[in-house]
Amino acid sequence: MPIQCTCLVCNKIFLTQQSRIDKGNGKFCSHHCLSLSQRNRITRNCLTCKKVFDARVYQIRKGYGKFCCSKCYFLSEEVKIGGKMSGGRKVTQETRQKIRSKNLNWKPLPHQIHPWTMEMRVKASISRRGERGYWWRGGRTNLTKLLYHGIEYRKWRKAVFVRDHYTCQFCKLVGGKLNADHIKPRSVIVQEYLSDKPQLDTVQRQYQALLTHKELWCIENGRTLCEECHRLTDTYGGRIINKLTNVFKSNRLFVPHNLFG
Repeated sequence: MPIQCTCLVCNKIFLTQQSRIDKGNGKFCSHHCLSLSQRNRITRNCLTCKKVFDARVYQIRKGYGKFCCSKCYFLSEEVKIGGKMSGGRKVTQETRQKIRSKNLNWKPLPHQIHPWTMEMRVKASISRRGERGYWWRGGRTNLTKLLYHGIEYRKWRKAVFVRDHYTCQFCKLVGGKLNADHIKPRSVIVQEYLSDKPQLDTVQRQYQALLTHKELWCIENGRTLCEECHRLTDTYGGRIINKLTNVFKSNRLFVPHNLFG
């Protein structure tokens, strides 16, 4: 049989079952009143518009919960005096004058006025290369990464793009995500160059020798392709690796270590 109860939040009379009362329930008329009872909030008056609102307890402990909205906060006297948004203290006129004079006397650095030229970039790259680098760990980087992340490759790549006017040579797409493709695969050039040079037994020696190899950095051996057309070539990705390995093993030629990663 339903029993009449009074809601502990809104004092509304509602009907509930005796079994719910025995379990400790039946104290609230709705889920809304239940959620209001579980919220740890305190009713306060806004300092700007005097509107009544609910503020959370942890906000009040931190010094917040004084305004009902951000609009009232910016209209309050706390912002004008130097509230939370202005760093918590008032900036004096003397401090403002010091900041102003420092900004007026500021002079940019030389590299900020004139951007680095390609010659300057090459010199910086050489001065930080190999054992002279900050993060030198004994030459653990493989040959492929050294060739693709050096300044020489970036110069060759940009020269190919400029010559082709940033246009894909297959579909004639201008701009977009372009790749500089080797007509004769780079891995073939490296294999042919290092096959008869067993004295280059370390990655660093191989890399230093390849920097002076003209065929590797010849612009005529490059072409500009978009990413989709590049995927259609026979040498994209690792398609050429298995072919090269079989050819060199059949001819009993020297295969440099760490060439393919």
